[in-house]
Amino acid sequence: MRTFHLTALLLIAITSLTSTAVAQNSNSNRKVIEARTLCYARSADVTQIYIQGAKKKEVVEIFLPKESISRRFKCVVQNDKAVFYKNGKAGEDGKPEIIPLAVARVPANQTKVLFYFIPNKAGSKLPYSVKTFADDYETFPLGYTRVINLTPTPTRFIIGEHKAVVKEGKMQDFPLVKKKDNFNMGVFRYDQRNKAKQWVTIRNRTAKYTKGKRLLIIACYNERLKRPDVRIYKDLPEPKAEAAPAPDPGPE
Repeated sequence: MRTFHLTALLLIAITSLTSTAVAQNSNSNRKVIEARTLCYARSADVTQIYIQGAKKKEVVEIFLPKESISRRFKCVVQNDKAVFYKNGKAGEDGKPEIIPLAVARVPANQTKVLFYFIPNKAGSKLPYSVKTFADDYETFPLGYTRVINLTPTPTRFIIGEHKAVVKEGKMQDFPLVKKKDNFNMGVFRYDQRNKAKQWVTIRNRTAKYTKGKRLLIIACYNERLKRPDVRIYKDLPEPKAEAAPAPDPGPE
């Protein structure tokens, strides 16, 4: 994750595109949020992704990790929308074209979010669609497991002693699992409802449930394999910045 100042030309292009994407509303509501990113799978034609940073002349280069959630960064949301960009082909002047990549909706009451990038179908205008989820410890405490169903049909999850059906497009939080062995391992099972409205087991294994981390489980439809899929992400607390040492008062 890098925050940097662009050249004047590229900065004008990005701020102009941001304004164009959301400025149909003359009463633009601009706010700074804290965000992290996660990617189900990468789209081959996208190598760098950008978003406007917290300051007017800052742009954040976004890394799209597949295995673990990124570090937190600050970015701008206007009219409850976050706009992402990518570099296009270089023009005659040698500078790359800035192309809109995706627009993610951010609920007005959320200031800490997770952006989840999902590759679109082949031939789509944009390489990714982006889902936005709340990312705070008040609604998603340490020790909890959060299940998000992004498939077109209901899912059923067994998380330790907990069991629930999660409808399409919905999510469910489960408290810390108590039914586990001495190594904190407990049941994890994911079932998907098929077209015949029968439950089919997609994943049946164990998972580690502890007080010191959160588990994020996302069920998606894999367009390449044409079948449901599930990803499990461990979310450890971010290390707190060490306090700066007190200045030396010098000789008395």
